[in-house]
Amino acid sequence: MWSKFYLHQNLNVSVEPQRLVIGGKAEKTTEDQKEQSLLSEIRSNQFCRELRLPAEVDPAKTTAVLKDGVLELGLAKVAESKAVNVEVKPE
Repeated sequence: MWSKFYLHQNLNVSVEPQRLVIGGKAEKTTEDQKEQSLLSEIRSNQFCRELRLPAEVDPAKTTAVLKDGVLELGLAKVAESKAVNVEVKPE
């Protein structure tokens, strides 16, 4: 129900190599006026989710797009570093 009230400027996405934090705030105002009475209502909702990522990602390559109430994130994995054999030389 609330997803269509979250605007892109009210969402915050923070990415670290192994952590993702998504937060947001939505407000909805309604007014109903009948003859001499006025009903004004403001609804507000906030959320914050923190997720541990199963693999390291590159925060600089993260993308976020909000379309039709759905937040789509693109996270790029960091290339695995391979072990390197170092030859030991005598002095």
